[in-house]
Amino acid sequence: YWALSITYGLAAAFAALAPGRKATSWIIRRYVRRMVQAMSLFAGIRIETRGKERLPQGAFIIASKHQSWGDGLAT
Repeated sequence: YWALSITYGLAAAFAALAPGRKATSWIIRRYVRRMVQAMSLFAGIRIETRGKERLPQGAFIIASKHQSWGDGLAT
């Protein structure tokens, strides 16, 4: 956890110095993907999505109860 967080955090900090948001957002998405993979590999946690077809087509907000530290990554 810490190795991934520090590595991706430093990479995102340097990417934030570049113009635009593309590099920083790519690093953040990659970090989240790696953390979800780590949760699956090391803890056996599987992410299940239900009701995706009910989401509106336009913009919306997802409010999570944050039952654990992994909820933010899964959302």
